[in-house]
Amino acid sequence: MYSGTVLAWVGSALALGSWWMLIPAAAGITLFVWRTRHEDATLQEKLPGYAEYARQTRYRLLPKVW
Repeated sequence: MYSGTVLAWVGSALALGSWWMLIPAAAGITLFVWRTRHEDATLQEKLPGYAEYARQTRYRLLPKVW
């Protein structure tokens, strides 16, 4: 779902035919990655069993990247 959201932002900017729309898309993606990192840290701290799951799941947002 998270990867799809990132792709939708980029796809929407390109579908509008405006390179300028990539700027808000990049800002949204940056905020989304920031939020995802903090969400992951909170889940590892507060949700029993999530730390083990996170160790087994290498990639959280983009396969082979992060």
